[in-house]
Amino acid sequence: MTDPSPVTLITGGSSGIGLATAHVLAKKGHRLAIVARNADRLSDAKAALEKAGADEVLTIEADMGDPAWEGAIVHAVTDRFHRLDHVVHAAGYAPLADLNASDHPLMREVFMVNALGPIELTRRASEVFKKQRDADEGWGGSVVMISSYASADPFPGFLAYAGAKAALNVMTSVLAHELAPMGVRAYSVAPAAVETPMLRSLFDTATVPEEACLAPDDVAQLVTACIDNTADIPTGATRFIKRTEAGVKVTTEPI
Repeated sequence: MTDPSPVTLITGGSSGIGLATAHVLAKKGHRLAIVARNADRLSDAKAALEKAGADEVLTIEADMGDPAWEGAIVHAVTDRFHRLDHVVHAAGYAPLADLNASDHPLMREVFMVNALGPIELTRRASEVFKKQRDADEGWGGSVVMISSYASADPFPGFLAYAGAKAALNVMTSVLAHELAPMGVRAYSVAPAAVETPMLRSLFDTATVPEEACLAPDDVAQLVTACIDNTADIPTGATRFIKRTEAGVKVTTEPI
């Protein structure tokens, strides 16, 4: 008998927003495939998820900056689980680089990880989505892009990163139209500063205080609401999420 529980693929799944989302979805009965570059971190993430009660966790060591991996990732998921329902693109690369440092190799790498890689992986996943829709008219899935507040409110040094995330927002809007016939919704979630290893590799707490940061779980809850279609967000939309003095706010425009 085929296991009816949904299968979710999460890139950047070994830490930060990706891992937090994996924990939330595991509690909701999702079978998980998590992708990251570092084998040790993947192993630690898998152990933590299983300790927390996750039923099935597939780990895939891959570099989202290398387009050669995209087809292999989807194949690994379908080979293990025989289906794919949701994709969360949480892998990210955010170097601080001004105009003079933003040469072609850096721009290409940043756009590959943050925008082009997610689109290529979604293209590969769409082949599976179409087959599942053809086999079951009631089936439905989702694609959630982790964007950034910087896509609409950038600052010096994020020329490449903010540009890539802004492109991702627009492409998500297009994807919503193209994936709809397959029964798939598409969203972009754009958080402000999140307390993650990536943030702390760029900024210390004097520059970005901890109290100004979202927790990874804050973003994971919004991602999960998109997957569950309970967030009152139209497919194709970008939602900005930020911590304010009044608490966590989700808005249609940056505040």
